[in-house]
Amino acid sequence: MMIALYGLSDEPPEPKILDVYLCKVRRRLMEAQTRIQVETIYGRGWRLHPESVVRFDEAVAAYRGSSDLAFDRRAA
Repeated sequence: MMIALYGLSDEPPEPKILDVYLCKVRRRLMEAQTRIQVETIYGRGWRLHPESVVRFDEAVAAYRGSSDLAFDRRAA
């Protein structure tokens, strides 16, 4: 993720910048009452809980105005 965000930057980002951004994302998800949870996997990164993946897909589909955009991850 750091490379995707800062790969072309001349200066390296602060080590905790992703934690700061993730904190803001979590706060906004909570304020929006989405029930989408981002879990920290120590030493590895982050992930969405399986139930949150479904909720995320539903929220994106609703935002875009089409329920056929939801991706059924169980079929993958």
